[in-house]
Amino acid sequence: MEYIQLKIFLADIAKLWQPLLDRKYITIEPAEIDGDVMLSLPKVDLHLILNNFILNSAYYLEEADKERLISFHVYADEKKVHLEMKNNGPELDERYLQNPDETLNARISSKDDGTGLGLWIAREAVNRNAGELHVIPIKDGYMLKASWMK
Repeated sequence: MEYIQLKIFLADIAKLWQPLLDRKYITIEPAEIDGDVMLSLPKVDLHLILNNFILNSAYYLEEADKERLISFHVYADEKKVHLEMKNNGPELDERYLQNPDETLNARISSKDDGTGLGLWIAREAVNRNAGELHVIPIKDGYMLKASWMK
């Protein structure tokens, strides 16, 4: 398994999505990365995680009447590498505040026509690489946090 330099990977993902996001007036802010953080997992899994987050963000931000932002923050502690993914769209639906991670289960969706499979697939991609994915309730937006053992 190869190591992925997250700074380069996140910049490449942002470039791939730029044409669609430009049409929706959404900006991916430059990734905030503490140091030269690397991850060892298949690129396809990291693509699944990030593409799902960006696609969902684009869906929910489309109706926002303010600046539309997506951001990533990568940092490491002694044991783990963390990837925080945020947007400034709608907050987590209040029905999920008691158990935010319920929205990561299959067939759970707050979209009218959603299948509830996207976040479930993202969580599976994190889990199969010895990681965890959690929904972090925040004010003025939505956030996912993925963490992997170093």
